[in-house]
Amino acid sequence: MRRTVAICAFVFLTFLAMTPPRATARPEGDRERFGKLISASVEAFNAKHLFTAMARVNEAVVEGEKAFGPDHSQLAAPLTYLAVAHYQIGDNEQAKTILGRARAIRDKNRKDVLPQISKMMDDVWKRLERPLSYDSKIKPGAVPTDFKGKGLDGKPIALKDYAGKVVLVDFWATWCPPCREEIPSLVMLHKKFAGKGFEILGVSLDGPEQKKIAGFTQQNGMVWRHVYDGGGWEAAVSRKYGVRSIPFTVLIGKDGKIIAVGADAELLNGLLEETLGN
Repeated sequence: MRRTVAICAFVFLTFLAMTPPRATARPEGDRERFGKLISASVEAFNAKHLFTAMARVNEAVVEGEKAFGPDHSQLAAPLTYLAVAHYQIGDNEQAKTILGRARAIRDKNRKDVLPQISKMMDDVWKRLERPLSYDSKIKPGAVPTDFKGKGLDGKPIALKDYAGKVVLVDFWATWCPPCREEIPSLVMLHKKFAGKGFEILGVSLDGPEQKKIAGFTQQNGMVWRHVYDGGGWEAAVSRKYGVRSIPFTVLIGKDGKIIAVGADAELLNGLLEETLGN
């Protein structure tokens, strides 16, 4: 499952240029800071540094409420982007709460909200309405369920073995084209961050073809360990996490709590840069 949503800087800039005259009734200083925070958040979004972007947008919303009022159309865009950021890291509950507020503002100020913003609201809302393809307990801030099994080498392996590291649990299979497409990017991430306390733990949903899978991982540079029991979709870890779609990732922090769910390699790179440094 992938959660990528395109965020275009030009929408922000166009939106800022369309401030209605009545918005000037409140302190100009707050309005100026609002614009600067939005610009900073755009840069962070473009770099896939979502936590930095979320912090700047949160500040922008506070300044926007001071400058324009709590229900002003100017808040529709930053609230939408904040909801998108929460959605991209798998925080659906928070995303829905924030987007609900943005939609309510849009419904009161339709003529002042850009069509691009309105469309993004509706598109993301539809995504949030879809059933999850994994256990709903798997979400940012939660402690993931521990699991154990055997690696492709037959030796025991457990999630708790990675305590104190940033670990990416990657559900995949050799028969899954999107999984195979993602492998070069995962290899790049492993090379880039392995020396900074990052590890990948694969969970193979392949059937009883252990030698073939071991050869595949070696051939493709997947040097990290993989939990494998030959059960396919009925693999023990897959059942425990309720996984019904792959590729599927769970990024876990050094504190043992989930950072992001369902992030692709591009988003993971930005999150890891924020977490571990460039």
